[in-house]
Amino acid sequence: MIYRMVSIILLVALTFAFTACANLNPDPVVRNVEKQPLSSIDQIDSFKPEVASAQALEVINNNRYSQEFFEEVFARLVDQCSNSRSPKNADIIWENFVNPLKMSGKVPPDLAVTTWNYYFSSQFVSLPSGSPVTAYCSELPEIKRNIEKEYKLKQAGFNICNQGKPDSHFVKAMYVYNTMWAACHPEE
Repeated sequence: MIYRMVSIILLVALTFAFTACANLNPDPVVRNVEKQPLSSIDQIDSFKPEVASAQALEVINNNRYSQEFFEEVFARLVDQCSNSRSPKNADIIWENFVNPLKMSGKVPPDLAVTTWNYYFSSQFVSLPSGSPVTAYCSELPEIKRNIEKEYKLKQAGFNICNQGKPDSHFVKAMYVYNTMWAACHPEE
């Protein structure tokens, strides 16, 4: 009998110990977390073009100017937008990233515009204009490399805007390049 009574008391004590603590609601710990400024490319992580553009702008503004870094940030921005394809993406990037950069002077305005054109324009900005073709004969290998690079960027840009592929524009650019090459090598 005593054994039974001790068992019941022990069972009640253990039940009380486990259930009494389970009903306590501790106060949640509230931390005052300050938003750290964005400074690295991997912090551009939003799939919404407006937010990703703002993040990219902040990363540019929190770093020293470098053309290579700017191009990497632009590439990351376009890559993030690939998850939210829309015909409006080129305009969103222009309004929320390129225009503010042009206004701030943090990046040379012509570089910001040219890079945007690399991705979104149907024209190949790698092709020279305004001078006789023969003025560019010594630059033909570089021009060809830039056309090929721009074609890859246009593929990404057209993709996020649901504009198909820039293949026909590339063919036209290569036709112009081949015409330049022929003008520079009349004997061949």
